[in-house]
Parts: sequence; C-alpha cells; structure tokens
Amino acid sequence: MPDQMHNKALEVMDEFIAKDEPFFLYYPSHLVHGPILPHERFRGTSGFGDYGDFVLQLDSYVGELADKLKQAGIYDNTIFIFTSDNGASSIIDIPKMQEQGHDPSNGLRGHKMHIWEGGHREPTIVSYPNLIPAGTTSNQMISHSDFYATIAEILEADLADNVAEDSYSNLALWQGNDQAVRQDIIHSAVNGGFSIRRDFWKLNVVKDGGMKMDYQREIEDYKEVFQPAELYDLRDDLSETNNVIADHPEVVEELMAALEEAILAGRTTPGENQANQPDLPTGDWEQVAFLSNYEEYVKSLNDKAIADGLVDQKTLDTKPKVTKARGI
Repeated sequence: MPDQMHNKALEVMDEFIAKDEPFFLYYPSHLVHGPILPHERFRGTSGFGDYGDFVLQLDSYVGELADKLKQAGIYDNTIFIFTSDNGASSIIDIPKMQEQGHDPSNGLRGHKMHIWEGGHREPTIVSYPNLIPAGTTSNQMISHSDFYATIAEILEADLADNVAEDSYSNLALWQGNDQAVRQDIIHSAVNGGFSIRRDFWKLNVVKDGGMKMDYQREIEDYKEVFQPAELYDLRDDLSETNNVIADHPEVVEELMAALEEAILAGRTTPGENQANQPDLPTGDWEQVAFLSNYEEYVKSLNDKAIADGLVDQKTLDTKPKVTKARGI
C-alpha cells in the first residue's frame, strides 16, 4: 500500500508537470503508521529494527518527491511542507526503543492521542526557495490550522468571516520575522479533553492525558477527569512532570477565561461568533463541563441541533447527562 500510494503521488505530479499547470498535492503517507511493515528493499538498512527501516523508507519517498520537482525545474517556486499531526504511537513499542537508546518522544511526556507535549509537539519543515530564505528557523508556537490562512495570504485570497476561524498566517515567520503570530493555542486529546497554552504556561483540563475512551461508562465523577488539573511552566518543565497548578491560581483563572471565551465564541481569531455542536447523540459535551454557564450553553447547542434536524428531543432525554464541574 505505501508503494502504491507513493507511486500514485508521483503519477499525479507528472500529469500536472506535463500540462505546466499549478497543483496542490496532499500526501498523508501511511508511513510511519502501524502496522510497521517496511518494504523488503529497506529491511535491515537502518540498524534499528523495522521501525527504523520504516523511517528510512519515508525519507526516501520524501526525497523522491523533492527530486521530481527539481527535475521539472519548479522546486524553487513550490511550497513543500513536511510535518506530522501527532507524536509517536505506542504501537511501536516505545519502552523497547528507549532500551535501544532511542526516545521517539525526545524526552516529552506522552505519545499520540495524549494532551501532553509528546502527543502533538512536532517539527514543521517548509521549503519555498523563492520566498523563504534558506536556514530560516523559528521556535514560535504554530498550529496546522495556520496553513489555511498562510496559503491564503500568499495567494492574496480573502477569507470569509466563517472560514478558518482558528487559523493565523505564519507567512511572516516563514520569511524570518520571528515574532509570535498567535497568543494562545488550544489542543484536544483523543477523548476531546482540552488544554490551552499561552506563552510558556500550559493548562491541561484532563488528569489522565486525555486517553480514557470509555469515560461515560467507567467514571462516576466526571470532575476527576474534566476539570483544570495540570498547570506546567514549559520554560523549565517541557516534559510536564511538575504540576504547579496550586501555586499559580491567577494563571489558571486567566487561561480558563481564555479557553471559555474561545469555546463560547466558536473561534480564536477576531470575527463574528460561530456555532459549536454538542456531542451527539448524547446531547452533552462533558469535556467543557468547566464552563461557568455549562448547562445553559449545552441547552442552547441542543436546541439548535434539534432545529437543524440533527437529533430529536426524545433521543436526548434518554442519554446520561453530566452536571457542571468547575473547580480546581
């Protein structure tokens, strides 16, 4: 499958290059996702087992894409983005890799699907020689959602008010102006639990890293999961091991207010408020039970969902509810 997908990507590129037409190619490679099955021509090449061989296979594929652009003479005028939307997966047997001297989370806590930094802090590599000076680097906070506004700015395209409501252009960063483009960034774990980061502060509104999938059946007290539970100073605790939530109530209050504002507004960029949707079919949204007006807010979402024909009141009445759970 990886070879088939890669060959198709090269085929699509050839078609557009032959027509001398601009193109957009989104290529979410199966590599290095499970199952870890490197192609036979890469097996044993890394000296670090199947996973290492898989990584080399991906490296080779990325190189072939870049070479295709260079051979066609359009590499310098192409925006080439290489990144990942999550951290290392536990499917690769992380403890075993650590024993071999490799930490795929690079010292960060957690892995794929976690709210901790190991779940989502990933590098982003962008090549665009005609616009981005070689060797430009930045440690500013960005999100994949920012690609939308960034590309729109490059294309000089206006965005409607209800489009890309959480997207901030990174173009200035790409061009070497290393100034913050966003004040906050909000993450969600696999179970929908939230965290918010502002500067070096990060507040996690879950206690278990956001990995509990069956919380509705397993947890009687939702406050044990969905409440402000962890505050970290990432300046000297990037691995999120020292919870300082009890020492900085003013920071917790500030970040909770910012998170609540973003949820109620349905966006983090300036503009008209946008509607959210409850967690159907339950008609609830336990992950935001910390909101000061939680019950009223969820009722407004449910009323709209009913009006839009997404659910009926009878169905909502049969589902379990969660009461407001604000607190530290």
